[in-house]
Formats: sequence, structure tokens, C-alpha cells
Amino acid sequence: MEESDRNDASAFDRCMTWGIIGACILGSLLVFGGALSHGFSMIDDPYLVTQNLFVRGLTPENIRYVFTHFDPELYMPLTFLSYQLDYVLGGMNPAIFHFTNILLHGINAALVIMLLWLLIKNRPVAILGGLLFLVHPLNTEAVVWVAGRKDLLSTGLFLGSLITYVHSLQGRGAAVPGRGNRLYWFSIGLFLLALLSKAMVLTLPALLVLIVAIVNDQHQQPTTHYPLLTRLGSLIPYVILSTVFAAIALIGKERVVESSTLMETVLMACKSTVFYLQKFFLPTGLNPIYPYHAPITIVSPDFYWPIIILIIISLVAIVSLKWTKWIAIGLAFFLITLSPTFLNFHKGTVTFFAVDRYAYLPMIGIIIILAAGWRKLENYPLHTTHYPLRNLLSVILLLILSVFSFNQTSVWASDERLLTRSLMLYPDSIPTRTSLSVIYRQTGRINEERSVIEAGLTYREDVAYRTGLGSIFAREGRTDEARNEYERARLLDPENPEPLFYLGSLEEQLNNADEALDLYKQAITIDDSYVGAYINAGAILLDRGEFAEAEELFRSALEWNPNTMEANYNLFDALERQKNQEEAFPYLVRAYKLNPDDPDIGLAYAYRLNEKGDSERATEILEHHITLDPENRAAVRLLKSIQGK
Repeated sequence: MEESDRNDASAFDRCMTWGIIGACILGSLLVFGGALSHGFSMIDDPYLVTQNLFVRGLTPENIRYVFTHFDPELYMPLTFLSYQLDYVLGGMNPAIFHFTNILLHGINAALVIMLLWLLIKNRPVAILGGLLFLVHPLNTEAVVWVAGRKDLLSTGLFLGSLITYVHSLQGRGAAVPGRGNRLYWFSIGLFLLALLSKAMVLTLPALLVLIVAIVNDQHQQPTTHYPLLTRLGSLIPYVILSTVFAAIALIGKERVVESSTLMETVLMACKSTVFYLQKFFLPTGLNPIYPYHAPITIVSPDFYWPIIILIIISLVAIVSLKWTKWIAIGLAFFLITLSPTFLNFHKGTVTFFAVDRYAYLPMIGIIIILAAGWRKLENYPLHTTHYPLRNLLSVILLLILSVFSFNQTSVWASDERLLTRSLMLYPDSIPTRTSLSVIYRQTGRINEERSVIEAGLTYREDVAYRTGLGSIFAREGRTDEARNEYERARLLDPENPEPLFYLGSLEEQLNNADEALDLYKQAITIDDSYVGAYINAGAILLDRGEFAEAEELFRSALEWNPNTMEANYNLFDALERQKNQEEAFPYLVRAYKLNPDDPDIGLAYAYRLNEKGDSERATEILEHHITLDPENRAAVRLLKSIQGK
């Protein structure tokens, strides 16, 4: 080929690449753009974003913190950096955060197209596969939920690393990645960034073994003089990175891993694997979480049928190797990338067998199988006359899936809508009912709160239902009935600290501080991460004048959650009473940032600012609070004092 021809081809490929990326981003906006009008969700978004001071700007302190702490289970500093960048661009405007998710998903779809082109060697088929990934409803959760950012970001960097590694294997003199091969080192760098986004992508080295075998088979010249073993040696840096981040991930997931037996893990893995396959081909009834309340045992059809199905699928993949390798490769991609989620089917006392976003990366394996099958069909001349019909059917399928995704996006428009629909799908879901009861409580709908909890009790007894019902009775002043519900909850699960905490709150309501303090301490003994118990126990000690002991409890609470407003404000109070004003002030600043509308915090902050000579800022804060509550006499008096009136 002439040099000018090669340059023209290269320019065309670049235009094609950018055109694909642009089209995928546009498609992502068309399908999931409804999320731009959504707010933040009550599910994880407060902890990760809205109530997390460490995402509010790209400051040295914020960057240092996200690289040295878990979330609390996951280590994902790069994901937090992306949130920090969103905040720099638009503050706490949820549209900015949603737009970034939509943008990342469009880029990921383009990367899927590039990967399929490299593997399948058929551009139209690759584009079709990428579009299938782009519009698939199973991806809705990862795209429209701000907390799903970690899956989007890690997947994009994972695919970038995989693609650049494939490129590093191709071409003259590049068969063995190593010193001097920039693509190889770029691939390793992308893999590191992917791991810093979410450790779930640590399975990349296992996939690269497959890639090495594929390239070795497809490119016999000029690479045959490089032994396969030498190529596999190039994977050592990837293995080292995976091992390091696997150890880090296990630290964060230690409690989750310890809460399950090996048999339970295997059975749940089989059930979830088959479920994701089912939802890929029939993406209806999608839900934020798929709860499971029955015993996890192999004698249950919930588990032995998935095992049988997986055995059949595996046998089909092995037999198919006589004709094609792609079924086995796609299935391996699916299982390998899904495997890190197998350990994660508990969250607190909640057991679940699937989460939609866990399938975000693994589904590419299924798309690889479908793309390879589509390419095989094109090799049969008898089907040539059917091209228009097949293309039309492909377009119809993509349009149908797009409508499904568009509708599923609208389900996420509000927490109440999402949870109400979830309850229709899984009426026995404990986390759904308890979350919905919180919304009803916050909006003053006590009858609906009571109704959703009592309806849950018709399915099964649970600590969350009994404590929820007790909380309603306590607010109504029916303390004996509240105590009865809390004690029933305690008997249901003696190792659960929640009933002890609620009993402590009830004793406080009855002015029995000693009993309350003892109950809070019992709760902490059961669960040393119970932030609420630390705060309430510390508040009792603070009222008693035991400032040093209270300070210790508030500091313990902040170790587990540094963004707890109550712990920050109470620690400020405890330090102030010990005459440690300079050490106390930063905690007041943090408390104010977390809740600037709280009248007590606002008044204290304005007073200290005025003391420090910043009367202008103090005046702004006081005027804000007087606007919120014109009857706030303390704020009015302080404002007049500052203004010299």
C-alpha cells in the first residue's frame, strides 16, 4: 500500500472512531437523558455524595482523604475524584453528576464496539453489539443512579486497558509487550486507574490469558517466533496489581466475607449467574435489589435448578469448541468478570441474590457470543437475500430495548416512585418497605408509614418491622407498646444492635439517662461501627459534664463516618466546654457545611465567625436563618449586636 493510501486509511479510521464515540454519547443522552431532571437518590447517594464533604472540591485535603480511606467497604479513590470534578463544575447540582454518568456510558459503548472489532473483525457486527450494550435496560441502574459511577468508570478503564493490550500484541515487533512498547505500559496504567475506580475489575489478567491465546491463533505471522509462554510473562504486572487490590478489597469486605459459608456463597453465585443471563435476554421487572429471605440450601429448587442450567451451558460451550471458540470465550468473559460479585450478597442483615449494575461489565461476554454468531450467519450465502430483513429486525430490537430503558429511567425519577414499584415486584422485600416507611415518616404520612410496616409483618417477622412499629408508638407517646415492640425485636435477633439502640432512645424519652446509656453501650459492644449509638451515648455524657468521655465517643463515631453532622457538632461542643476553642472550630465548620439550615449550628457558627472578626460572613448566615424563621429571636439579637443596634 502506498504511503498516501495508508495515511488516508488512518485518517478515515480516526474519523470513524470519533464518529462512533460521538454517536454513542448522543445515543446515551437520547435513551437515558431523562435522568438529567432527576435528583439524588436516598440509596447510597447521601453517603457517597450529598453528605460527603470530601467530594466538595479538588482540594489537597479531599484528594488525600479519598486515597487513604474506604467508602467504607470499597476502595475507589478515582470514583470520588470524578465526583470532586463534578462538584467543581456545578456544585451539588444533580444534573452535572447524572450527565457525567450518561457521558461515561456512551464512551463505554464506543469501547465495546472497538473491542468487538478487534476480536470479531467485522465492523457492522461490532457496531450492532456496541449499540446493544448502549441501550440495554439492564444497564439503566448503573447509568441513572449517581452511586453507579464506580461501575461506569471502572468498566471504561478496564475496556481501555484490554483494547490497548490487544493493540500492543499486534503489528511487527510488538508481539511481546515490554520495554519500548508504549501501548503495553499505557494498558497497565489504565488497569491501575480501573482498579482505583472499583476493584471488581481485578479479573483482567485472567481475561488477558484468553486474549493472548486468541491473538496467537489469529496472527501467526510474524509472531510465531515468540513463544506463548513469553507472551504470558507480559501479564506479570497485571497479576501483581490484581493481587494488591484483591487484598485491599478483602479488607473492606471482611465483614461481608465472614458472614457467609462457602456453600452459601457457591449456591448464591449459581443463582445470581443464571438470573443475570435471564435478565439479559428478558429485561423486565428490573429492580434496585433482588432480596432473598428463604434458607440458602441445595435442596431448594431456587438453587439446584441454576446449578443444572449452568452445567448444561458449560457442556454446550465445551462441545461447541469443535466448531467455534467464541461461545466458550464469551461465557468465560461473563463468568470471570462476574465472579468478584459472588462474595457480595449480604448488606447488613439484608440478603440479596442480584443487583442490576453487577452485570454491567459481564454482559459484554454475552454480547461477544451474539456478535460472533451474527458474523457466522453472514458467512452463509443462502442468507444474503435476508440481509434487509435481518437489519430491520436488529433496528426493531434496538428500538424496543431503548423504549424499555427510557421507561426504566423514569422509574428512578423519585425515591418514592422507585420504591413503590419495587414493592409491587417484591412485596416481601424488607429493605424496600423500611426505606419507603422512612419517606412516609419524613413527609408526615404516619398512617402510610404504619400501613407499609404492618403489611410487611404479614409476610414475616423481622427486626426492622418491629423497631419501625415501635418507633411509631414512641412518637405517639405509647411508650409501653413501643417497649413491647423493641423487646420482641430483641428476641428475634439477640445479636442485632438495633433493638438496643431503640430501647435506649425510648429510655431517653422517659428521662432514664442511666438506662439509656447502658443500652447504647451494649449496642456498641455488639457492633463497634454503630455511629448512632456513639453519638447518643456521647450526648448523655455531654449533658452530665463528662466532657472527655463524651469527646472520646464522638471521635469514635467520626472514625466510622467523618461526615456525620451530629458527631461533628457535638464534638465541637465537647471541645469548647473543655476550653479547646481552636481545636473545636473546624468541627463546627464541618457541621455547618453538612447542614447549613440547622438553627443551632448556624447561630453557633455565626457567633464564632464574629468573634474571629468575620462579621460580614456572620451577618450573611444570620440573615439566612432569619429568612428561614423570622421568629428566631436568638439570631435576631445576635444580628443586632453585630450591627451595633
